[in-house]
Amino acid sequence: MLLVPSLFRGRLASSPIDGVRSFERSMGVLANTRKQKATSPGRWIMVPRSEVTQPVRRRSRVIRRRRQNFERMLIVAGVTLVLGFVPALRWMWFVHLAVDAGIGLYVARLLRWKHDEDERNRVVTPLLAEVSAGDEEQRQTQLG
Repeated sequence: MLLVPSLFRGRLASSPIDGVRSFERSMGVLANTRKQKATSPGRWIMVPRSEVTQPVRRRSRVIRRRRQNFERMLIVAGVTLVLGFVPALRWMWFVHLAVDAGIGLYVARLLRWKHDEDERNRVVTPLLAEVSAGDEEQRQTQLG
């Protein structure tokens, strides 16, 4: 009975980015298959991942994983709270308090990760990949 909502949630909460993730996962499976069977006939064409969007995708996967962990912790807290009201399971109150403490620590850690990321974004500046010809000549004259 508890598994029924999770079965429908995947279909209801699907988005276009899920299709991209599924495609990347399939391409990863194909890449692993290729490495195992080097002597298979045919022609393999592997398109490299874009280096520009890779950090953005990695960041979105991290956010999604952290959100799912937080939601799971809230569900466990809710279940232990409800089970604590059952007379034979009064000891679940202690489990509930431990889960609440875990949620508090996780929220503190999330805030720390957010602060570190904001600080990193403030301090680190991206390097420009393109150098104009005039800039290159000026740099060469300065070096010697």
